[in-house]
Amino acid sequence: MAKATKVEHETRVTEVYRFLIQGATRPMILRHAAEKWGLKTRQTEAYIALARERFARLAETVRDEEFGRALEQLNDLYQKSLTGKDYANCLRVRQELSEHLGLYPEKGRKIDTTIQVLLASPSWGLFRQRLLDVLARHPAALADVAREFGALQMAALPAAPDAN
Repeated sequence: MAKATKVEHETRVTEVYRFLIQGATRPMILRHAAEKWGLKTRQTEAYIALARERFARLAETVRDEEFGRALEQLNDLYQKSLTGKDYANCLRVRQELSEHLGLYPEKGRKIDTTIQVLLASPSWGLFRQRLLDVLARHPAALADVAREFGALQMAALPAAPDAN
């Protein structure tokens, strides 16, 4: 069988996409593709994968648009509340915006913000050693990472008091 043209390819992906929308199962699509286009399972799987990618792109676009709309609506509400001197509502809107933007830590989880805490943790030592072990097969990369670790350790040290 000859290779599908770009138009045939797009038509097939669209048809499989519509089948998926209508709830067709994989075996149903495989049977349809074999009967209508003379395709084998592997070829049809490629069309199914491309159709599913469309769903993912659509969901991503819709989510991004809705997220943007929600942020703008909250910004608008904040401005209206500020203009109306409804400061309690300004605070609620600001909290909602911060929540949507992920500015708060997970509930019940304290975030360690100092590098000293990170470097003192047992997890850091284990991670550092594992990374250095893996990089041992790549001497140049190992040297670069070791140098960065040294700089990181130095940055974490408290500043020395002035001798003046």
